[in-house]
Amino acid sequence: MTVSDIIISTLTGVVASFFVWWLTFKYLVPKINFADKISKLQTDENGSGFRYRIKFENSGNRNIIDLQVLIRLRIRGIRQEQPKNWEVVYLPTSSLEYKNVAIVRPASSSGLRPVLEIKTYECDYFQRTIFPDNIRILAQNNQLTLDQVLNIGQEAEFQIMVLGYDEFSGARKFYESKNYTINDIAEGHFDLNSLNMQ
Repeated sequence: MTVSDIIISTLTGVVASFFVWWLTFKYLVPKINFADKISKLQTDENGSGFRYRIKFENSGNRNIIDLQVLIRLRIRGIRQEQPKNWEVVYLPTSSLEYKNVAIVRPASSSGLRPVLEIKTYECDYFQRTIFPDNIRILAQNNQLTLDQVLNIGQEAEFQIMVLGYDEFSGARKFYESKNYTINDIAEGHFDLNSLNMQ
């Protein structure tokens, strides 16, 4: 085998490996879409009097397994000594252990789309002294709503973050929703067969 044959074989192997990696992590990965709105419903099930729900779908062709769902809230202007800084709070949800979902099947075949509740009223972080007294009292009494925390500080927003594995390839991907604000909260139910509100 000549030197040129070795170089060609090496380059072919590198290109083939790169192609397989690119195919696996660009195409054989979960695909997720998020609803544009957050559903707000009145309820007697918790002290806040409201349920806030998020919805997303597996828009790919294969199951997504071992999902982690996180709700990251950012509030700017909480600390007077650092008014431009963002305070980050992770909000609990109704999923198992607050963040894990076992499997999400493709919406195109199952018609199913996960709906999770954001349980702001269960978040102890808002009892810290950096927050206004009225917010701390509501948090202590498990009465705090998502609307109320989105009105704290100069600016507030939150994102849904999902990590999941493609069942076939084993590839893992991280997805972020848009930044939701208080203007994205709408009263009403999600449509059963889509990400839209009724």
